[in-house]
Amino acid sequence: MNTFLKNKLELMEKLENLILSPDTHKITDNFLKLLKGIINYKGYALLIINEETNQFDFRDVYNLSKEKLNDIANLIEKGIIDWALKRGNKPILIPFKMDTKQALKEDNFLILPLISADKEVGVITILCSIDEKSLNQQKIDLLTLFAAQFAIKVENLKLRLDNEHRRQELSTLLKSSEIITSSLERDGILRLVLNLTLKEIKSEYGFLLFPQKKEHRLIPGVSSGIPLSKVKKEYFIEGKGALGWVAKNSQPLIIDNYKKDARFRNSREFIFLSPETLLIVPLNINKEIVSIMVLCNVINKPFYTNNDLNIALIFANYAAMVIKNRALYDNLHQSFLGTINALVKAIDAKDKYTRGHSQKVTVYALHTAQSLGLSKEKMEMVRFCGLLHDIGKIGIQDKILHKPSKLTPKEYEAIKKHPIIGEKIIKDVKFLQKGGSLIRHHHEHYDGSGYPDGLKGEKIPLLARIVTVADAFAAMTSDRPYRKALSTEEAIKELQKGAGTQFDPKIVKVFLKTIKELKS
Repeated sequence: MNTFLKNKLELMEKLENLILSPDTHKITDNFLKLLKGIINYKGYALLIINEETNQFDFRDVYNLSKEKLNDIANLIEKGIIDWALKRGNKPILIPFKMDTKQALKEDNFLILPLISADKEVGVITILCSIDEKSLNQQKIDLLTLFAAQFAIKVENLKLRLDNEHRRQELSTLLKSSEIITSSLERDGILRLVLNLTLKEIKSEYGFLLFPQKKEHRLIPGVSSGIPLSKVKKEYFIEGKGALGWVAKNSQPLIIDNYKKDARFRNSREFIFLSPETLLIVPLNINKEIVSIMVLCNVINKPFYTNNDLNIALIFANYAAMVIKNRALYDNLHQSFLGTINALVKAIDAKDKYTRGHSQKVTVYALHTAQSLGLSKEKMEMVRFCGLLHDIGKIGIQDKILHKPSKLTPKEYEAIKKHPIIGEKIIKDVKFLQKGGSLIRHHHEHYDGSGYPDGLKGEKIPLLARIVTVADAFAAMTSDRPYRKALSTEEAIKELQKGAGTQFDPKIVKVFLKTIKELKS
């Protein structure tokens, strides 16, 4: 049996064995490793024709530098790879001679067209160090056979890869859903979205810009992979450059080589960053751009693909939803705060001596809660329910509230009902339900002698224990019908005296430190 026939039979046998592999990337890699017996290659790129766009997509890349990837991109741009594919299934050698001052050596691209049943599937672009003389007919025949068999396999690969992309999109949606439901601030969630986008679409760095209509500028607000301060050095004008084009046309944009793109040569939008490849996607809400996502310098590919764009659009939609939801929340928050302030004014109007008291208590309590490192959610409850802690006094008779002398036991019992009344007032407000215990228990004492339930120690809710100290201090340092205000020093002594009996000693310690910081 001659050498060619032997090599052909061995190659056919190996190709059949590889069909059973379940991993698409391993199939490609194992197929191409067979070439080592035919040709000693350095690296390769598998390019598949995207049936939707009729463009070449980089599906697998092995051991190719960024420079070589750009060379392949140039071959695509100049139509050379398409020309090679139109010529049939025989390999084409494209020479790229190195500097003539160096030793005579060629770093060439060998193009293997992939055609299955007269259907153009794609090409394998192989980096190798051979010339036309060493590419004899026997090697050409073996490579042609290889390419024909591999083209059939690539058809199956495409189906698997398409399914992988669908699964990837589904995975992206699920990951985005997890982010969208997180309790972080807007910029925190957007940073997570951006991080995930950069991970899914392998890119060096990215950032989000926010339109500032008055100044007609795009302001960097969130970044990943690069310091935000570095991005802010750039000056992005709403109507100029690539970013200005996206902002104006509300359409995404892929740029394969920004430095050589004549459209944006004089825009002066990237003086410090100097990106090479760009994927820019607008974030739209009701046909209005609320932000622009910028991904820079794709990794392991010469340019961003349509598949990358599809993934970026999924994340962009979720990021836009984050911005929209946050805006709605902020509007609701402001409206809610306005309602609470109206209720506080109602309390103030009922008792002139306690006017401004709720605001003071809230300020003290918030600073104390912050010093204790409480969560944002608990801080919100302190903010709102601190303002409303005395809302139950609306249900107490004016003559009792304004009485300048000591209260009778019966009157004192009436006063003691205001925390219960307050809790009832806010119980149907869903947003405030978690703060109801603060309102009900802000007059409990640490030793169990308080009201309305006589709770003791840490059985008293933490937020109520904080407001108890803040409430007492604010009351002691304010004038009342039956006494003049105490000085700060006198009030501090009273708190220290009551630590362990009326007040939680740990809260008193933190509160006193907070008061000193506020005074300074």
